[in-house]
Amino acid sequence: MGNKEAIKTHSAYYIATSTVETEMGMSLKEAFYREKDAFLRMFEGLLKNPRYNRKFVAVFKGKVVDYDTDNRTLAKRVYAKFGYVPIYIDKVSEEKRVVEVNGKKLEFEITDP
Repeated sequence: MGNKEAIKTHSAYYIATSTVETEMGMSLKEAFYREKDAFLRMFEGLLKNPRYNRKFVAVFKGKVVDYDTDNRTLAKRVYAKFGYVPIYIDKVSEEKRVVEVNGKKLEFEITDP
């Protein structure tokens, strides 16, 4: 991936150049989690909105800036528009997440760390 850092958390993806400092002086990790926290605060409202429910949303500077049914298409579009800055992308869904680790399936809720 070269000089880019990738962080994957559940189905959310974040890509940024490792040398970028945010405008608030936060680390990339802090800025990423700031956007994740904004997503979690908006989650119930997003679930109720048919525009976003069961779709992926991109959160930048604490606001939904775009959405799509495909997270890769969404990521390409928002990074083309805003550059490689801290953007949180996740699916708005009540479905439990299932992750396989060492052959074992684990389920967790959206608010799990």
